[in-house]
Amino acid sequence: MSYSLIITIVSHGKADLVTLAATQAGSTGGTVLRGRGISPNAIAAALGIESAKDV
Repeated sequence: MSYSLIITIVSHGKADLVTLAATQAGSTGGTVLRGRGISPNAIAAALGIESAKDV
């Protein structure tokens, strides 16, 4: 039996597209985690850039 682990980091809300593609490629399971950076970035916040990502 062979296993593979694929880890991706995508913008929040895009994980559904990744899991759909993985399922179509033969994946039988997966886990989506929501992550956020620990360093505050005032410039990114002022520009409205979201630091949260789906992992």
